[in-house]
Amino acid sequence: MVARIPQCSCGCHCFDDRGGRCAIQAAIARALTERGVPTPRGGAAWTHTTVARVLERAAPCEH
Repeated sequence: MVARIPQCSCGCHCFDDRGGRCAIQAAIARALTERGVPTPRGGAAWTHTTVARVLERAAPCEH
């Protein structure tokens, strides 16, 4: 059986499984760190957890 990843009507994966989200958040964290973007607390290194927290505070998908 293949697991389906639920999507909003807009096609985003805001209901994605934890593993998928963590991989995407880790990639975002690496990119932000490589580009020298400071974390919300002024740190130099982003983590997937920090990215997740920032995304949680962002406006949720309303589709």
